[in-house]
Amino acid sequence: MVSLGFSPGMPGSVHNDVLSANPTSSQDKYNLIEELKRRGRAAVTSKNYPDADILYGKGVAVLQTLVDSADEEEKAKAKKDIAILYSNRSLSLLQLGKSEDARYDAQKATEFYPTYIKGYWRLGQALVSLSRNTEALEAYEAAFNLDSSNKALKKECEKVRVKIEQEKLLMEASAEEVATTPALPPPVTTTTTKKVVTGTKATKTTTSTNKDAGMKDGTFGKSEHVRGYKIVNGKKTSYFHHEQTEEEKRLIGDIAPKKN
Repeated sequence: MVSLGFSPGMPGSVHNDVLSANPTSSQDKYNLIEELKRRGRAAVTSKNYPDADILYGKGVAVLQTLVDSADEEEKAKAKKDIAILYSNRSLSLLQLGKSEDARYDAQKATEFYPTYIKGYWRLGQALVSLSRNTEALEAYEAAFNLDSSNKALKKECEKVRVKIEQEKLLMEASAEEVATTPALPPPVTTTTTKKVVTGTKATKTTTSTNKDAGMKDGTFGKSEHVRGYKIVNGKKTSYFHHEQTEEEKRLIGDIAPKKN
């Protein structure tokens, strides 16, 4: 037998006897599978998920040799057994925070055993962990279709439907917020002055963007009424300008000192 090289203290080191086993006959392989299943269940019960991962992984490797067998009857049995091990390892991987690996194993379980309810259950759990809720609902519904009396599956389907609806509402609210956000005002341009040197003379050219000046015909710009301008006799002038009435002119003339 070839040792897998586990050292004391490493996950699976106490299981070196089964992990290093390399049976050749179908019967010896199935005997090993049963022992790996037993130890794997014990590891999951004690929440020793690293050991469970390794034990179920060894079982998958052994069963794969039987799946590849030419005997169709033996192959069919091996497919069901390997699906169970993939499903159990998916549980262990999910508990270890390896959601994508857990999804892969659960998917393999459903491929090897298309009517395996627990395989779809594990697949739904892994997909929820990955926030792939629409796919998770499909997995749970596939399991529920195989056992429509299963209340736990029905509850999982309802929970995922609520998650999907919440995601939809959040996306709609986000889209509405973007649509109602006012556009930013256009940038304000400023005046720049450049000196142009030609020969020995320097000339100054001014480039400005007329953002608020009045028109050349004497009309107001956009904010000149705020700055204190008005139109008097067709001319633009400031609010401080006062046009004297005829009465005011006569009064001023009455009180003006007479010249000698």
